[in-house]
Amino acid sequence: MFKKIYFDTLLSTNKYLKENYHKYSDHTVIICHNQTNGYGRFNRAWEMKTNDSIAMSILLKPNKAIEGVSRISLLTSAAIFKVISSFTDKVKLKWPNDVLVNGKKISGILLESIISNDLEALIIGIGVNVNNDNFSCEVTRKATSLKIETNETIDLEIIIDEILKWFDYYYKLFLEDKHSYIDLCRKNSSVIGDRYLINGRVITVLDILDNGNILVKDGNDNIEYSYGELTLEEIY
Repeated sequence: MFKKIYFDTLLSTNKYLKENYHKYSDHTVIICHNQTNGYGRFNRAWEMKTNDSIAMSILLKPNKAIEGVSRISLLTSAAIFKVISSFTDKVKLKWPNDVLVNGKKISGILLESIISNDLEALIIGIGVNVNNDNFSCEVTRKATSLKIETNETIDLEIIIDEILKWFDYYYKLFLEDKHSYIDLCRKNSSVIGDRYLINGRVITVLDILDNGNILVKDGNDNIEYSYGELTLEEIY
């Protein structure tokens, strides 16, 4: 089971665990009420107001080598999808790590590994916009929250516990080399069939593969990507 540890304020739950993972056991969850310097992929800032949204990081210390670590983003996305979709049916998953409602980001995931000779720790950062309803002008175009979508104030602890419940379920499947969560991500993908830029290339997303990678059409070639950001900018 998970051990939840709360802090009033941290710069970042991921940053804290990266610096202190050796103090904690497998399945520790660091949660803070106010994250002052949260970040996502490519060091993008993650806005948060005290007790309005969720900032937490799950610490995994596998006792054996993990293959297909990229799938962990997908199983985490699937866990968040199960929770958010209990409030609204407008949820989609943007490979590899964003959860969208009505085309706007409601949750993001950031995986960070600590490796010496082997994988010492895997940190899964999760941010969820729950009761935020006053984003900056720039973020308003791209982000939403459960409160905006449902017009309800929701107990953060309920969302946290439900995400951890579903994460535990899918992570156990992952360890058994069972990957039904990939089917969920595929079925609810926001990107399959559409054109995007990835790593400077214009591509069409064809599928999410069983290994967690995406298959894309790049010119006349079908290519797998294990990492990258899909963006619509400058295509049209």
